[in-house]
Amino acid sequence: MNWIRKLFGKVGESVPKSGGEAHQLTPRERADDADLQAITQRLAEVYGEQRSFHYGALVAFEDGGPDPLHGVSIFWNTQGPHWHYVSFGLAQVMGAELTFRLRATPSDRGGDGSSFSEALAKNAPQWPIAMLNMLARRVQRTGRPFAVGHWWEGPPGVLAPHTEISNLAFTRDPELGVVATASGELLFLLAVGIDPETVASMMNDEREGHGDATLAALLAENPLLLTDAGG
Repeated sequence: MNWIRKLFGKVGESVPKSGGEAHQLTPRERADDADLQAITQRLAEVYGEQRSFHYGALVAFEDGGPDPLHGVSIFWNTQGPHWHYVSFGLAQVMGAELTFRLRATPSDRGGDGSSFSEALAKNAPQWPIAMLNMLARRVQRTGRPFAVGHWWEGPPGVLAPHTEISNLAFTRDPELGVVATASGELLFLLAVGIDPETVASMMNDEREGHGDATLAALLAENPLLLTDAGG
């Protein structure tokens, strides 16, 4: 997949090959374009004209690259405040894109007001990008997508030295929610860092038939489900 074309080209357009011949998009490419349009429109509804900083894969996963995601965009959200990471590339695999909200301080954004995207590039932590790719790699390897109410118990220190987080819960992103696309509904699935006790509580919810009671309690005290880097 030519991610640069998909990021900057027009949705659904034919792409000239090097010899000048137009390449007609395949059904999969058209579906990817439709998903991309729906994702970017939803992000624009939340973030207005803010330009995210986008980390794109240098070599696509299907072409032998190491990262399953086509890319990850980072936004600065004043609520909290926090960094908001949004994946691109899982929609056709699991009907969802992953998101992650990392708590920050006002000074974390930096003082470079002349170029907001440069401030994002300089100051936004990059380890969540590796984490989202790790999760996407697990989905690709096992064929089992994450869903609302799932949790993941990673080995201790899996993301060290950046964070003490080794457990994640998954739920609907409180702001992005679900959008309709030409290929069906697309869920923005938020990964939130949790401690082992919360994992145990979620396991108990499942055993006792309590639904997502633990997630609901987390949402009540932390409405955007921000993750603190310290766990």
